[in-house]
Amino acid sequence: MSYSFVSTNPLNNIEACCPIMYETEAVALNYNIEQYSKHFTPSYFNDATNSFHFEANSDVKFIQLFNKLNELQFNLPITSNKIRLNKNLFNPGENRLSFVFNNNESLDIYVTIKNDFESLDKELPTID
Repeated sequence: MSYSFVSTNPLNNIEACCPIMYETEAVALNYNIEQYSKHFTPSYFNDATNSFHFEANSDVKFIQLFNKLNELQFNLPITSNKIRLNKNLFNPGENRLSFVFNNNESLDIYVTIKNDFESLDKELPTID
């Protein structure tokens, strides 16, 4: 059985629907805190392993990853509540990560992979 929740709308104005709830220099996670709290304990990004760590309150059936254009990148069947995803799975910029649970409820988390040079650009002096 295969599930797909594809939309033709690109990911625009993520913060309007979901504020940034976790942020480092390398990544940001946006999500609806009420929906998130129903399904997950706090998530985090581990710089040492370069990976996201999610722990759900119940088993996840599968995960879908969509790029900025909302194109499905992969559909990963899972039967666990503890999930670790390497940063390299994500495209630079905005991504949508959809978790589908055994009860068919789902939750979207918006993952932003920041450009490695983004912070450097802000620190460089300008020459007039």
